[in-house]
Amino acid sequence: MYLSFMFFTALLIPIPVMAGLMKKKMSPYRVVVEGAIGGISGALFIMILASAAGHSIFSQFQENIRYMAESLAGDPNVANFLGAELSENQRAELLQQIYEQAAELLPSTIAIFAAAGAYTEYLILSRLIKINGEPAIRMDRFREFNLPRNIVIAWAGLYLLSWLLTNFEALPGQMLAANINALFDFAFSLQGMSVIFMLCYKRGVPKIIVVIIIIFLLFFGIGKLLLMILGLADVIFRMKQRMR
Repeated sequence: MYLSFMFFTALLIPIPVMAGLMKKKMSPYRVVVEGAIGGISGALFIMILASAAGHSIFSQFQENIRYMAESLAGDPNVANFLGAELSENQRAELLQQIYEQAAELLPSTIAIFAAAGAYTEYLILSRLIKINGEPAIRMDRFREFNLPRNIVIAWAGLYLLSWLLTNFEALPGQMLAANINALFDFAFSLQGMSVIFMLCYKRGVPKIIVVIIIIFLLFFGIGKLLLMILGLADVIFRMKQRMR
């Protein structure tokens, strides 16, 4: 229940936050970032309330993981997929390990969910809200999306911190590294997508074809890696500026 409230809060809070900031005619991307931060803060507040009430979200998550692993371990189709040589207990342990690794990414999942929600909500709000009778500032085309160059420094600094914590056997080190990687992979992948949109726009490729290309890349590990590398290269070298 609390987990659902966290995602609902991460989606709901950015709306009033962004509506207030839009009246100040701030940059759309800054408004979205601050709205997402508001959503993440709200989700964090729900987590703190749950802990104060004696309902640890991570403990509940772990219990759900154990239950799902045990249920799936007895499924004949899962048994065939994982290998008939494994016992039911071994399959349950393997599935539990997989689910626990996925559970470690809960913080970054909520952050990405809040950011994607805030971006979509801004697109809607910008068409509904008027400031002194004038339309709100519209979001730039996605092909104009640009991360600041100092994000590379932030990425390196946070990754170094997580590496130090891991090597000094601090418990959050490995989890921090996994979430940092997930967040920055998402950010650089978005930048890579914007490069593809700009390149195809310059060549007159229809948007639907561009969307199909990106979906195709996202379905493969090498494609996702390509998007991330392309995005990182664009942040450093500003390739899209040369395309204009």
